[in-house]
Amino acid sequence: MKANGRTYSVTKTDMKHFLERHSMNHWNGSWAPGKTSQTFFYQGMTIQRLDTIILNGLKQNASKLPSSGFKQFNYTYNNITYVIGVNGTTKRVTQIYPKKTYVNPY
Repeated sequence: MKANGRTYSVTKTDMKHFLERHSMNHWNGSWAPGKTSQTFFYQGMTIQRLDTIILNGLKQNASKLPSSGFKQFNYTYNNITYVIGVNGTTKRVTQIYPKKTYVNPY
């Protein structure tokens, strides 16, 4: 995924984490550290759609992407706001989740 002249990646481990934490079909029952609630993607979220959301979010927020360290930003796709977290040092997207739980909006 390219944005702002840099290439970013989502590893299989990262994608597994996104799904195990935020997909009802794959949820492993874990919570984010220090959290007492969990948000979930709408039922039917696919890896391909997550890739699209991440890529579009990176492009729209290219000027906010860190060259080092970690940064989060909000990105709205189809009226759903997601938090996307980027590690600028490793050039990896290590976080994506909806700000609230949704039913399928389509």
